[in-house]
Amino acid sequence: RNFRGIVETISRKFLKSCSQSSGIADEKGVSRHALDLKMPKGDEAAPKDTVLIIEDNLFMSQLLSEKIGRQGLNTIVVSDGERALEIIKKEKIALALIDLPLAGDIDGFEVLKKIRDKYQLKDVPVITLFNLDDPKSMEKSLEFGANDYMVKAFANTDEIIARVIDQIKNKGGRKKIKAVHSLT
Repeated sequence: RNFRGIVETISRKFLKSCSQSSGIADEKGVSRHALDLKMPKGDEAAPKDTVLIIEDNLFMSQLLSEKIGRQGLNTIVVSDGERALEIIKKEKIALALIDLPLAGDIDGFEVLKKIRDKYQLKDVPVITLFNLDDPKSMEKSLEFGANDYMVKAFANTDEIIARVIDQIKNKGGRKKIKAVHSLT
């Protein structure tokens, strides 16, 4: 119980610093972050592209939002599938990061399916994030239209951000389903 209190205190302080510098949540709990940074010329993603972060872990979503914002990208952060679908209908997004499994009435696979109903692979890349190494769910995410996936336990946030930038720069890049879990 004490550990949980410490984590909540740290998260609140982190969120307060994020909201003062880069964005705040609206009445529906949707956080919008925009950092106006000068982009270095070269390999960086185009400024003002928007990344939709669909993550039910508050600390992780804010950390990703802050780091993506430092790359000159806007972020929209939502914690459930219903809000994600509202954003997808209204906003033009450059990439979606989807946490799987996702808490709420609408799961992450349904959100992924809706994104693919509206956008082609090359138009809006999707990276799915998993808490555990679950080969069946990872393959399912690719079958539903994800461009890439990562296991959060095996990747740090800098690696996730690098994949985000790479997918935005090279729209349409995709893992091969058959080669994902080859044991040979």
